[in-house]
Amino acid sequence: STLENDVRTYRVEGQLFFASAEDFLAAMNFEEQVPRVRLDLSIAHLWDLTGVNAIDMAVFKFRRAGVEVEVIGVNEASATIMDKLAVHDQPGAVERVLGH
Repeated sequence: STLENDVRTYRVEGQLFFASAEDFLAAMNFEEQVPRVRLDLSIAHLWDLTGVNAIDMAVFKFRRAGVEVEVIGVNEASATIMDKLAVHDQPGAVERVLGH
């Protein structure tokens, strides 16, 4: 990850699916006091619901800490699966997934 102009960028590389989702989340610092986080998926590929859920969970955890989150660089195949399965921009989704 890199920090520039108060924006922490996490660059996700490779395949994100059930076998790598836990490592993906473990690589992020949800306690860091930064105003903005960028998840750069330009060289990543989401394969399944678990990969999409990992992105959702990261977004929710950062937002719950008051951090603005931007997901960038999603390739066409990953965008298709995210459009079908991702919930991080749905109203009330944070409470449903993380609780109060």
